[in-house]
Amino acid sequence: QFTATRVYGAADLVTAGGGAASQTSIYGPADLALDKAGDLWVVDQGHNRVLEFPAGCIGSPCMASRVIGQASWTADAAGTSPTATSLDEPSGLAFDGGGGLYVMDTSANRVLFFDTATCGTFDCAASRVYGQSSFTTNTAGTTATTLSSPGASTSLPPAPALRAAPPESMATTAAIPAVSATTTVRASPAAPARSTWGDPLRSRLTSAVTCMSSTLPTRGCSCTARGEVRRV
Repeated sequence: QFTATRVYGAADLVTAGGGAASQTSIYGPADLALDKAGDLWVVDQGHNRVLEFPAGCIGSPCMASRVIGQASWTADAAGTSPTATSLDEPSGLAFDGGGGLYVMDTSANRVLFFDTATCGTFDCAASRVYGQSSFTTNTAGTTATTLSSPGASTSLPPAPALRAAPPESMATTAAIPAVSATTTVRASPAAPARSTWGDPLRSRLTSAVTCMSSTLPTRGCSCTARGEVRRV
């Protein structure tokens, strides 16, 4: 069992987060990532912002060092009238190889790019927008240049029920095709019946055994030197 040694967004390890926006609060965290320096970035969806926490944060709770999407630590307004500095229910983020930050601004139907190297503590302005024709529009669309609620969760169809594999004997039987009603089945020709007395050697041996019987004289039979039986 692992025990947490640090907490983000709450006063301590036994207190729930949330509440009003501040430098230490998080309300509905939706995503997180580490940058090259090891700083932690958290999507604070309930406060319509993204927070940066310094690597190796000391203290409880950890204090954010930068906010994107708001002009102060205590502001949390949704960017329903979008600008280059606003966010409206963001849901995800990612960094590129150069340290650039991409934020999914879900309810504004767009993705914003921020050059974090040039951003100050507050009100960082995006330098690129994806899914909209400008920083001040938020129309949903389904074309090659538009987005509709990027990052929003969707309902997936239930997974098909799994079926257990049949026993080996059943699987073997199932692999044999059934014989249809119109299929002609030809049986192998039966071997001809073999007469016991049709074999001269077998007949002679049988006669010899018969000749050894002491009851032959009483039945009117006698044996020859070749083991043949003759009637007397």
